Amino acid sequence: MSKEQKNPDCSEVIQEESNLLKKRRKVLFGEAAAADFDKTRFGIAMSGGGIRSATINMGFLHTLNGLGLLKLADYLSTVSGGGYTGAYVHATLKGLSSAPQKNEAAGADDYYKHLFSDEHIDHLRSRGEYLIPGKGMIKTFNRFVLIVGYLSSLIMSLLSPAVIVAIVYSLYGLVSAFVEMDTELFSWYAATVLTASLVTFSAILAVHYILNRAEIYGLNISLWFHRIETIFLFLMIAAILAAAVAALGIQYTEQGRSILTYLGIGVVALLLGFLVNPNASSFHRFYRGQLSEAFLKFAGSRTHQNILLADFFANREKTTKPEDYLNPYPLINTCLNLQASNDPKFQGTKTNDYFLLSPLYCGAKLTGYVETRVHKGYSSMTLPAATTISAAALNPGMGIYSNKLRSVFLALFNARLGYWTWNPMKGLKGISFIWWPPYFFYELLSQIGTDKKMLNISDGGHIENLAVYELLRRKCKLIIAIDAGEDGNYEFADLENLTIRSRNELGIEISFYDGHDPEDIIRPKASHGYSRKRFAIAALYKIWEEFTIDTSSVTQKPGKKEVLVNYNHNLTPGGVPFEVYIKNEPEPDQKILELAEKEALARYNAENPDKTGMEKLRIGTLVYVKSSVTAPEGKPNIAPPKEEKAPGMLNQLMQFFKTKSPKPEKENLRYPVYKYKIYHPAFPHEPTSDQFFDEVQWEAYYQLGQHLAKDVLEGFASGQDATSESADTTLHKLIAHFEPAMVPLIRETPEEETPEASASISVRGLEQPELPKAAEQTEAAPKEETVQQEEDKYFKI
Repeated sequence: MSKEQKNPDCSEVIQEESNLLKKRRKVLFGEAAAADFDKTRFGIAMSGGGIRSATINMGFLHTLNGLGLLKLADYLSTVSGGGYTGAYVHATLKGLSSAPQKNEAAGADDYYKHLFSDEHIDHLRSRGEYLIPGKGMIKTFNRFVLIVGYLSSLIMSLLSPAVIVAIVYSLYGLVSAFVEMDTELFSWYAATVLTASLVTFSAILAVHYILNRAEIYGLNISLWFHRIETIFLFLMIAAILAAAVAALGIQYTEQGRSILTYLGIGVVALLLGFLVNPNASSFHRFYRGQLSEAFLKFAGSRTHQNILLADFFANREKTTKPEDYLNPYPLINTCLNLQASNDPKFQGTKTNDYFLLSPLYCGAKLTGYVETRVHKGYSSMTLPAATTISAAALNPGMGIYSNKLRSVFLALFNARLGYWTWNPMKGLKGISFIWWPPYFFYELLSQIGTDKKMLNISDGGHIENLAVYELLRRKCKLIIAIDAGEDGNYEFADLENLTIRSRNELGIEISFYDGHDPEDIIRPKASHGYSRKRFAIAALYKIWEEFTIDTSSVTQKPGKKEVLVNYNHNLTPGGVPFEVYIKNEPEPDQKILELAEKEALARYNAENPDKTGMEKLRIGTLVYVKSSVTAPEGKPNIAPPKEEKAPGMLNQLMQFFKTKSPKPEKENLRYPVYKYKIYHPAFPHEPTSDQFFDEVQWEAYYQLGQHLAKDVLEGFASGQDATSESADTTLHKLIAHFEPAMVPLIRETPEEETPEASASISVRGLEQPELPKAAEQTEAAPKEETVQQEEDKYFKI
C-alpha cells in the first residue's frame, strides 16, 4: 500500500469480495451460478458459545454437507465457538487442496466428501475437553501444564508495570545522585550536552503535541516527526551516557558508580519495554495451541495448521483450478474495544465496532480496512490466531459488556484472551517498534481507543453474538443463522441485540413471518418443556440507506446508555466520520426509527408510484435456528447391536495368521444420548463455562445439530438432491423453500380496530404473541395417550 493510497471503505471491501465469489462460482459451478450471484447470495452464520456451539454447528454443517449444500455457501460467518467449526472446515479443505497426491481433475464434491468423516468425528469427540485433553496420567499432566502456563504468563504480564517502576526508580536515583554530588564532578562538556539534549527533545515533543492537537498536519509530516522522535530518543540516550561517562572520568567516585548503576537499570528497562508484548504474555498462545490441536489436526502438515489468512484464495489472479476456490469466504468476527474517546458524544458510554478478519481485508468501518496480504501487521495473521481472537471471551475490554472495575481485576490477574493488533487508521505510522508497557495501563484503566498505534480486539460476541451482522451488511439473499449461545430462559437477547443494531446501524428491518415469532414457537412450553419449532423465518427489508439525520432531535434520557452508530462517512478535512446516537437500554430510540421509515417510504413512493406495500424493499430471508428440543415422535431403537457368533478355533487360528486382530468395538454411545436430556435438564443450554465435554455430552450436542438441520430442511431435503442438479437451480429452490406469503412491514389498520389497538410497525420478532380469536382457538380434542406413548416422550432430544 503506497503512502498516498487511502484505506478502502466498507463498500469497496464488499465489492472485492463479490468479484472473488463470482469467480469462485464460475470455477466450481459454471457461468449460470456466477451470473445469479446477486440474486442468490447465500451465507451461513454460526454463533458463539464455546465448545457447545462448535459441536452443534459441527452436526448442522455435517448434515448440510451430506445434502450437497455446504459447498454452495458463499460466506461462512463465525464468531467465538462457531469459529472452531469454521476453522475445521477451512483448514481441512485447504489441507486437502494442498496435498501433493491430490487429483488434478477433482471437483468440489471430491473434496467436500472428505469433511466430517468418521475419523474426523472420532477425533473431535475425543477432544471435547480441548483445553485439558487426554485421560488418566495424560490429563493430570495437562492440568499441571495449564496451571504452570497460567502462572508463568501472570509473571510475564507483570513485566510491563515492572519496567515502568524500574525506569522511575532509575530516574529518581540519578536525580538524587546528581543533587548530592560535588560540583567538581561536572565538566562544562557534560553539563552542556545534557542541557542541549533535554531542551531539544522537549522542544520537538512540544511542537508535535501542539500540531497534533491542532490537527493541521498530514501523514507525511506526522511520519517525519515520529521518525525524528525515535531517532533523537536514542541519540539523547547516547548523549546522556556520554556525558555521564565524561563526568565519571573526571572523578570516578562511589557516587559515579551509583550513577552508572542507575543508568544501566534505566537503559535495560527501556529496551525490555520493546519485548514485553502482551500478546505473547497472555493466555492467547496457549488457547490458540489447544484449538489448533483439536480442530485443525486434519489440515495436513504443521504448516497448514498455521495457515495464513492471506493464503486463502492466494492464487486468485493466476489460476482457475477448483482446489484454489474450495472454501466459502470466511468472515471471522471480532469486537473492536473503544473504551475511551475524545469525542464528547461518547462520554459515559460503552463503545465498540465490528472488526473483521478475512483473507482479503481486515479492519472496521470506524478505522478503515487494509489489504490483508499487503499490510505488514496482518500479512502474518493465521487462521488459528484469528479464530482464537474471535473466541477471546475473557478480556479487560469486553465491548458492550465492559466494566471498569472488572477491567482492573482482569488486567492485574492476566485474564486476557484479547489481542493487540495494528491500527489501520495509522497507516505506515503503525508499522514500527512498539514500546509495550503503556498498553498494560490502557487495559487496566479502560483507556483503549483508536488514537493508539495498536487496537484491542476480542470476542466478536462482545458486540454481536450471532455472526449475522456482516452477512446483513453484504445483503445476502438467504442467511441461515444457528444460535447455539447459552440461553436457558429463552430470552433471545442475542436476537434482540441483532434486531436493534441492524435496524439502527444498517437500516435493515428483521420482520418475522406470521406464525414464526421465536418467543411463541421456540420458547419451550411450561406444561411439557418442549419447543414447538426449532427455527423461525424472517423477511429482511432495507428500510433506509445511509443518510444523515439530525441527532439533536434524539432525546437522551437518564440511565444506562449504549451507543448505536449510523455510519455516515464524511471524508472532508475536519469532517465527522460517523453519526452517534445515544440509546437507553434495552429500547431503541423511536425517533430514529420513525425518521428512518419516513425516509424509506418517501423514497419508495417516488421510485414505485404504481406499487403498494413495501415488497420492493425486501432484500432477503433470515432463517433463525435455535438450539432447542422438540417433543419426541416415537421411541427410538436403543437396543445394542447383536453380537455375532465367534468363529471356530480353526478359523480363529487361520484369521490370526492372515490378518491383524480387529480393534474392539467402541462403547455404544447412542443409548446414553437419548437419555441425556432426562439426566441433564439444562440441555441444550448448559453453561458456557463448561468447556470440558466428555464423549457422551459431545455426542448429544452433535446429534442435536444434525436434528436441527434436518428440521430446517424438511421437505426440501426429501424432494431435492443438490448433488444431481446445477448449483444455480439448487440455490433458487433453497431460497424458495423459505418463502411463505410475504408479510408487509407496515400493516394497515383494520376498520374495526381502534387507533389505540393498531400496530404501526410489524416488528414482531420479540413481541409477546397475540392471543388468537375465539374461532382460531378451537382445536380438535386431544387423543388419550397410553402409558407407553407417555413414556416415549422421554427418549428423544
